[in-house]
Amino acid sequence: QDPIIISVPHISLLDNSPVKTRSKRNSANSTPSSSDQTTPVFHTTVNFDTPRTWISGKDNDFCENPPPFLGDNNMSYECETPFEFFMKIFPEKMYWSSVEGIKIPFIADNMTNNRFEEIKRNLHFASDEERVKGDGYWRVRPVLDILHQTFHEANDNSEHQAIDEMMIPFKGRNSLKQYLRNKPKKWGFKVWARAGVSGYIYYFEMYQGSDKSKRSKFGPIGDSVLRLCHDIHNLNIKLFMDNLFTSLPLLTELKNNGIFVLGTLRLNRVKNIQSYLVAGKLLPRGASS
Repeated sequence: QDPIIISVPHISLLDNSPVKTRSKRNSANSTPSSSDQTTPVFHTTVNFDTPRTWISGKDNDFCENPPPFLGDNNMSYECETPFEFFMKIFPEKMYWSSVEGIKIPFIADNMTNNRFEEIKRNLHFASDEERVKGDGYWRVRPVLDILHQTFHEANDNSEHQAIDEMMIPFKGRNSLKQYLRNKPKKWGFKVWARAGVSGYIYYFEMYQGSDKSKRSKFGPIGDSVLRLCHDIHNLNIKLFMDNLFTSLPLLTELKNNGIFVLGTLRLNRVKNIQSYLVAGKLLPRGASS
């Protein structure tokens, strides 16, 4: 049984506004240095350049009787990935509308609606045999692994970086969905991320809840921070964090790894700190202890 092969072509479309990052891929075998390297399209194609194809599973697992409009290659087809970035109007069938002014020729003339729906319905990145116990994101793990590998290869580390939580908006049914009341998008998948001043993400980790079987003095969040910083030891990186992440044991460990940190600290994470602080009502206006 042949596998489903989904190739990601290099297609230049969408926004061409620059992204201020420094490309590391300037060798003779890579894309020539130009202003195109700073566009979102460039970073999308670079991040999925290796491998250029995804083996997503055995064809009969997902499509036993492929319709004729998919072609003679059964479920081996090219996925026009940029369509998903371009298509923001719902319902999606409007792009193939017969009404003048609603139909989008760029999409309708390059792929039929039936083909697009069938590709989406059978699109997989991992087979059932590759399921990993305890990994809630195993179905998209190959994609995450590609991103992890390429995010830090595509650009140099900036001197100043920050660690924070992010939210991927989602309101559907999923056991991994989280609720964060202080976020603009309150429902979705929570992500721990390490990013530079330009907003470029160097490393990220999908949150799946704390692992109670693995406890350390740094706590679950502290362990996540150490994993996020595994590749920036002794690189003179200045790291910024808020009080959700900061703790004294974590600061000590990061310093031992050659990472300088500035972060706010919660009072309940420091023992007997109250005896060293001046009561707020005794401080003059504008002062702090």
